[in-house]
Amino acid sequence: MKRIYIVLFVLISTFTFAQEDRTSFVISGGTQYLDNFFVDFGFSIIKPLAGNKELDIKVSLDLRTENDGESVKPEFNIPVYFDINFLFPIGEKLTYLVGTGITPTLRPLGDESIFLIGPNAKMGFRYKIHPSMSLLLEATQSLLIGPPNWMYSATQIIFGINFFI
Repeated sequence: MKRIYIVLFVLISTFTFAQEDRTSFVISGGTQYLDNFFVDFGFSIIKPLAGNKELDIKVSLDLRTENDGESVKPEFNIPVYFDINFLFPIGEKLTYLVGTGITPTLRPLGDESIFLIGPNAKMGFRYKIHPSMSLLLEATQSLLIGPPNWMYSATQIIFGINFFI
């Protein structure tokens, strides 16, 4: 029962936060490369800032499986993106964006978890298909720092839907 209350609290808080102005949401899918290819599923909250800037907070789940002959083992990454996007509208329907931010990433590996963190840069396009909905295509490059190899390059390419409620 506690879990239901927590989920309801988070959802109500999110939608209350979104009612203040043109806060939008993104549901996305794509691929992430971090030592291997992962399938990426993500959810973002985008909050407009002054001018043509916005705060983009995204949580992703990256999943891949590996068959070792005896069993199938899943591998996960859970990156969280905190980005500032700079928007460049091109006409009424197309918007080009570039952004930068920081990406903390959790990598559960068997009995232990590895925490990686580092800067990222991204670019993308949004194409408006409805007054309250856009299609988006984004590519993000992150340089993650943490054990055991201390330097990881992560590339994410996503396709998604940006919408207002």
